[in-house]
This record gives sequence, structure tokens and C-alpha cells, in this order.
Amino acid sequence: MKKIFTKTGLFLAAILFAGNMNAQSQYQCGGTNILSEVSFTLGTTYFAPGWAASTNFTATWDTGTLTLHLGAATYEAWQAQFPIMCAPQTLVADKTYFISFDVTTNVALPRVYLKVQASGANDNYIDLPSQSVPAGTTTVSGICKNAGGTVLAKFDEIGFDLGSNPANANVTISNITICDDFIGDVQELPVPTIAAPRPTVPAENVMSIYGSAYTPAATYQIGSWGQTTATSTVVLEGINTLKMERFNYLGFELNNGSGANTPIDCTGMEKLHIDVWTPNGTSFQITPISVGPKEKLFTCTPLNLEAWNSFDIPLTNFTDVVDLVNIFQIKVVGAAAVQTESTAYVDNIYFYKEDTSGINPTFADQEAINTQYFTIDGRQVSNPVFGLYIVKKTYKDNSVKVEKVFVK
Repeated sequence: MKKIFTKTGLFLAAILFAGNMNAQSQYQCGGTNILSEVSFTLGTTYFAPGWAASTNFTATWDTGTLTLHLGAATYEAWQAQFPIMCAPQTLVADKTYFISFDVTTNVALPRVYLKVQASGANDNYIDLPSQSVPAGTTTVSGICKNAGGTVLAKFDEIGFDLGSNPANANVTISNITICDDFIGDVQELPVPTIAAPRPTVPAENVMSIYGSAYTPAATYQIGSWGQTTATSTVVLEGINTLKMERFNYLGFELNNGSGANTPIDCTGMEKLHIDVWTPNGTSFQITPISVGPKEKLFTCTPLNLEAWNSFDIPLTNFTDVVDLVNIFQIKVVGAAAVQTESTAYVDNIYFYKEDTSGINPTFADQEAINTQYFTIDGRQVSNPVFGLYIVKKTYKDNSVKVEKVFVK
């Protein structure tokens, strides 16, 4: 047995296996199934407020199988959840558990999600992030670490969320397993070693959302939108940077200190800036959201791996849909080849207008006292040759400027 722990948090990895019930998993049960002697009953189905609880469904639990018929379509994650209940069961802090279950469905399901929790205590849980499931029989499995800020001492509920399902979906969920040990390797993803390029736009031309370079135009909170994304703050060269793991999407709710979703007026701005670093992302999108809500995702390209990508997006890409006078949310959306391992780091999210003065007052009339060159993947070099480099300049007043330079 080989175990390599290289990440913190409740979730380490998950894998989806379709078709063959005996498919070999990247991870396997390496211990005891703690559910083998546990009896369950069907809990109360939950429908999210505002989404109109459907009466066109049936749910039954019998001899270890949850059987669902969903006559009507649902359209959003967390719209409908189906729990099974048991007597409280103990989990061990800092232990990694192997979880698996089988899904049989007559139609493809864009989302299947499992969450183990204590009923009524939604902030403490272990889970398998959402997976898309094709028609047929599929085994969903993965490992979850009972750690970080979400340690779960006891659980009495296992909930299943099918997200947006088509009409007339017949689904069975069976062979639910939670093992107290696992077999398999947890591979380490590359991490950034340098901070994102430091912005040089004059502060008076900026409305900042996230980042330490400017005074924020509004405070924010991370929205509870049913995302699988787990966030944390990492420090790169003394700069706080937002890390997103299991990254599918994330919402910044602007509040100005007076409650969530307080709009700001961005009509004087021209562009939206964001810096993104990802070890495995295949897509990154962003949109401001105005009251309505109104949004229009913009795909940021090219998205280079293991390098800082700086995007300056003209707001005209959004204004045929989004109303800049009342921006109250920012949403980012990510994807990776293995979605459950999707990871991204972001910094310097701000709206700005071009500096027409021709002078950057922060660095005007100064000579750099130290200049360092880095390759795009973060390696420092002393004698740069032909190619694109990240240049970090330090000035007499201890200010720092980071920019991309093409050396000929």
C-alpha cells in the first residue's frame, strides 16, 4: 500500500468509471466498510427555495437501494436533494476515507453529487464532488480527507443531488460504501512559485474587486451557489493569492459592508482584468453579473499551464447583456480534463480605464536598483536569451514592478 498526502482539505481526488461494473479504480477500498452494519431510512427530499418543489417524483429506499423517478426536469445544482438517514456514526479527524456508489440511469445525468454530513450542520461534511454520469451503470468513487475547517465528528445523513436532470429520469443508487482506508497514490499538482505580475494602472483609474494592489471598490463574500470549489489563501512572495480546488465555478458577491449583493457602478471603466495560474485547467471563463441577474461568460484564451496568464477584457464583450451601472457579482468558471482535480489560482481582479496621462507615477523618474528575470514557468535566469520572460524590478522606494518582456 502506498499513500502520498500532498494536499490539505476535505477532498483529495475522485474518479468516475462508466459501463463496466468491475472497472479498476485509481483508488480502492483498503480497509473496512463502516456502513456494512448500518441501517438507513429515506429522509425528507429537499427542494431549493424559489425553484418550486416538484410533486412529479417518487423516491424509495429498500434493502440498500435508493430508487428515484423524476418525471419533471430540474435545472440547477442543489435544486433537489435526496437523503438517507441513519443513527449517528463516528468519523476520525484527519483520516482519509474511500467512498463509492453505483448509479444506474436510463438517461445521462449532468451532475451526481454525494455529501456525508450531520443533519442540520451543513458546514461540516465530507463529499465526492459532482460527476456527470452517462446512461447505463456507473461506479463513482474517490477519496475524501476529514480535515481542514470541515472536520466531521459524526454523521447521520448521506445526501444525493442530481442537479439538472432531464424529464422522465429513472435512477437507482446502490452499493454505497465508506471505507476507513484506501489503496492508491495521491499525486501532487504543480504550484506557482512567484506572485502574479503587479498591476501598474494608476489607482485612480481602478475599481478593484480582489487583490492587494489597490484599495477595494467593494467588499465581497464567496457565494454559496452549490459549487464544488473549495477556496483558500496562499502567500506568494508576500502577496495573498486565491487558490481554488475542485474548481467548477465561484461567485464573488459584492456587499460594500452593507449586506450581500450591493451593486457598484462600473460605467466609467473600460476593461476587466484578472491574473490566472493553473496546473491543469482546460478552460477559464469570467463574467460580471448585473441585477437581473444578467451575465455573459467570456472565455479567457490562451490559457497557458503553469504560468501566470494576464487577461485584460474590454467590457464591450459584456455590455450587450450586462448592465455596468449595477454590477453586484463576479463569476468565474473553470474546467479540467479531470474535473475533480481542477485547480486555479487568481489575483488582481479589477475594472479599470486606460491611463491617458502617459506617465505611471509609481515608477516615473526612477531607476531600478535590482532586476530579476524569470521564465514563464517561474525559473529564475541570470542571462535571458530570445523569448518571453517575466521581469521583476525593485526601485529605491521599495516599490516593485512585474511585467512580461520579450527578449530579442
